[in-house]
Amino acid sequence: MREHVDREMVWPMIGLTTAALLGAVIGITAFPAATPAVVAMTGAQLGVTALGFLAPERPVLWAVAVAVVALGTTLPDPRLAELTYSGAVPWIALGVAMSALNLYRRAGDWIPIATGTAALALGSAGVVAVSIRAGVPVAMAILAASVPFLIGVLLALGLHLRDARDDRVRRPAMSVGMTGADEGAALPAGTLEAARRALAIVALRSDELVASTGDTSARRAAADLRDVARRGLTGASAGGGTVTRIELHDSAGSSRTAEPAEAADRGPARPPMPEMSDREREIMRLVATGASNAAIGRSLYLSEATVKQYVSRLMRRFERENRTQLALMAVPWFDDGSGRDDPPG
Repeated sequence: MREHVDREMVWPMIGLTTAALLGAVIGITAFPAATPAVVAMTGAQLGVTALGFLAPERPVLWAVAVAVVALGTTLPDPRLAELTYSGAVPWIALGVAMSALNLYRRAGDWIPIATGTAALALGSAGVVAVSIRAGVPVAMAILAASVPFLIGVLLALGLHLRDARDDRVRRPAMSVGMTGADEGAALPAGTLEAARRALAIVALRSDELVASTGDTSARRAAADLRDVARRGLTGASAGGGTVTRIELHDSAGSSRTAEPAEAADRGPARPPMPEMSDREREIMRLVATGASNAAIGRSLYLSEATVKQYVSRLMRRFERENRTQLALMAVPWFDDGSGRDDPPG
């Protein structure tokens, strides 16, 4: 997750760094006497840029820091204010846009979103004040200062929609095959069958991680986990058959096979599901598929921290010690008896 976040922040940070250095060159060229103020402004901008890259998971802090630098650039020194009004300090507009993007991308609760939005609005007020002082009508000044913020929000919305689409496209549906002397016999229900299903989920998810991650240590760990799960699945089943394949079907209809897979689920009808809220039921259904907190958050438009709180609360409620136990318990609730999970809603 952190690797993904870092890659996502690279280009915004390059843009902000370039904007800060460009503003320094323009400021020193236009007002040589104001060089100390321009250098101080540029140093503050570069520091806040680095903060956004090093702490992307603290969007409110970054929004406040951007607002402070924006106010410090526009209000204390009239020469810097003139540079801001003329567009010679591009870092302010880009900083507001990128911090709004990060805020609405990562903050899942309304309180941090409202706090960060208020901070960015206060920072933009300095640009509005400078524009009004230069003779721009109030409505036009407010509209112009709001554009970077709105661009950041729209970019965040686009990324959320992209992630949700990708999660649905990539979400596998499992069908399984089994060979052996007792292939036609019904398999026993209970903990053993749930454990085989959980091992299949682990094998599939770790295999996907091996294929997708660029981190060598993470790939090695995922490969080890996949091998352990496969060894558990290659043993003889309770009915004498051996699990031989797992087929993954995506929403486009294509499929791939992973060896080996869980046994076909031919147990009794699913047990009754306890009373839960709609949100808890959605999260439990995705936990049962082996989805990570980040993937669940993208699918349900929640922050990863919010999903983690839900999962922890559900573990306490059902007296489960870890996430795996919670997933094993939830699998029969969402199993239609054909070996395939309900599609995500």
